[in-house]
Amino acid sequence: MLNLHAPVQESLFKEHTSPERQRVVNVASVKQRSPFRYPGGKTWLVPEVTLWLSRKNRRPCHFVELFAGGGIVGLTVAAEGLADHVTMIELDPDVASVWHTIFSDDAEWLAHRILTFDLTSKHLQETLSQPTVTTREKAFQTILKNRTYHGGILAPGSAPLKSGENGKGIASRWYPTTLARRIRNLIPLRDRITFIEGDALTYLAGHGGKPSIHHHESVHEKHPSRRDVRAFNHSLLACLGVWGHPAGSRSCSVWIASAL
Repeated sequence: MLNLHAPVQESLFKEHTSPERQRVVNVASVKQRSPFRYPGGKTWLVPEVTLWLSRKNRRPCHFVELFAGGGIVGLTVAAEGLADHVTMIELDPDVASVWHTIFSDDAEWLAHRILTFDLTSKHLQETLSQPTVTTREKAFQTILKNRTYHGGILAPGSAPLKSGENGKGIASRWYPTTLARRIRNLIPLRDRITFIEGDALTYLAGHGGKPSIHHHESVHEKHPSRRDVRAFNHSLLACLGVWGHPAGSRSCSVWIASAL
């Protein structure tokens, strides 16, 4: 059982504890680069990571987003040049199919498929019921499901939106022009990003990582509520960082993991 009253390590972001940093992040203010609508995503973490990396004396040669999911942190680091190279790791085969496609020559196909898809309830069900033969077809189905199902949830048991926002139903989160633009904007980043479909912890062990948990949120109540425990666990997972100075390297490697 997790001991909520045990001493906690210092925050990964201890060098900037200004009042501005302590404000709740307005995720709408963070530039959206991912085509995913990801439940429990890391958008809130982006300002922390970008500020932290920008204040380092030397730019990291390698940034690894261990549990990529929607990939917003790794994409931002790559787009803003905050590390020489970014590796994104994701185990889920459906989510992985999207990143494989975006970082391949099929990215334009995916963008065009989204732009030209006629979204109706009947067409949605027909498309999602078709077996996928190629990775790019699986990627399209994944984006389609992520954008038309409740909360963007891909797990079995999830279902299409009914009323959605303002009664728009399945079209509530389906923005084909925006999604196509985000995908096309990622094409120039291919040389800066490596995507790995696999187990992040296996990768970490194979690259000499020794996990060190850091979090900047603690629960002080004598009898914490369930919400407090969830918030504590989320914070604990969200700010796991591991870094070291490999022999002969000019800078460090950085790992960031987050609850999804």
